[in-house]
Amino acid sequence: MYATPQDNERIGHLTQGLDRVGLTDAQSCLVLPIDICDTIFEFAPKPTLLACSCVSRAWREAARPHLFRALKILRDGPGSYDDFLQFLDENADIARYIRDLTLGYAAPPYPETSKNFVPVDTRPVVRRRFLVTLVEKLPRLEELRLSGILLDGPDPSHTAVTLPLATSTSEGARCTAPAIADGSKLGSFRLKWFLIVDCRSVGSNACYIPTLVDILSAVPADTVQMRDVYISFSLRHSLGQIKSIPEGQLDVCALFMDANPFRAERQIRYLYDALRRAFAPRCLRRLRLDYMDRTSNSGLRSLGEIIRRAGGDALRDLELPFVIDGPVGLSEDTQEHWSVLHLDECRNLEALKISLRLDKHGPVPRVPYSAVCNAILAHISPTLRRLTITLLLVYGDEQIGCSQTVCLGALDDVLEGRFPGLEVVQLEMQARGILKVTQWRFV
Repeated sequence: MYATPQDNERIGHLTQGLDRVGLTDAQSCLVLPIDICDTIFEFAPKPTLLACSCVSRAWREAARPHLFRALKILRDGPGSYDDFLQFLDENADIARYIRDLTLGYAAPPYPETSKNFVPVDTRPVVRRRFLVTLVEKLPRLEELRLSGILLDGPDPSHTAVTLPLATSTSEGARCTAPAIADGSKLGSFRLKWFLIVDCRSVGSNACYIPTLVDILSAVPADTVQMRDVYISFSLRHSLGQIKSIPEGQLDVCALFMDANPFRAERQIRYLYDALRRAFAPRCLRRLRLDYMDRTSNSGLRSLGEIIRRAGGDALRDLELPFVIDGPVGLSEDTQEHWSVLHLDECRNLEALKISLRLDKHGPVPRVPYSAVCNAILAHISPTLRRLTITLLLVYGDEQIGCSQTVCLGALDDVLEGRFPGLEVVQLEMQARGILKVTQWRFV
């Protein structure tokens, strides 16, 4: 991390008093208070921190927490990170400084531009027990990233493992996670952020659901984010994979999955069913999943089961994982159609995001999209404080003001009458890669 102009100005204010008393650079090193050094080191880049740690013993102790705060360990071939565990054993004083850790794969320069062409067997491997041991050695770890590596876990054909369900607290904010079949205990340790990017199962170009859940549950985290994780959807093993997942094993406060518009209906349903089984009851506070086809009744029911089981009263922030566009179905503008989402059970929901796609070459919908939004909002708790509506493929103002397609003015009465505590209604308009945010104005 490099210092910004604002950081440099702040550092200047902290040290300008040294010039007034006529101290030389060497003398100023001896009298500069450690708390000021600590503030300066907080914004200094790594090379500067390394140089400052060689000035004196006091500066070394002040610089080390910032120098080792964030580490990135990359492997350029197959193997494991067990030698890193050995390093932590031999340098326990450094381990207590690490708060941000990345374990990744340094892909060699291939002729192909896409990293997907890198052979799978050349990537390093991470196993569940390694992660459990790792966090035991890093008592102050807050953020963990796994990037481009292989995950070793249960085989997709494993039989089911029966474990007791986790029980939630009265507010649903925390759950007591059960012990895992291999004897690893989750304990009370929790990361703030757990990010998995482009990871696959050993021996596969995709990631098996049991493997993914096994890895995620090894290190409980408040927020889990997954990017470019291609889930395996073998027809032969799909049902067995779901049954092999211990129920209530995954205790997560927030789950973010980057939108992947290329998943088929069967894949989305399978993924949602697996997540529903894995989540501990009423643990989720924020939820954003892959995009799905809203016309899939089975997909909506699977999504509703996740919202009901893992969210419920605990859910505060929800982004609906589908886009309202094209022809509107015969029942999509009715409240009954959306009852399968179980939004009524989210009695403490505070933030909601709905996406609309405006296709200027598409057919005129049977009813305006606002009618579908009103049918969804009829299930939302009056506790809603923030509503975000995203308009995709906006080419001109005439699309937004079209009464046959959007008709956003029809939302005014519903928003004012149903949500007395509503504080912010925000429009996000995306056109040709540009995002514009506008605050709502009630008529």
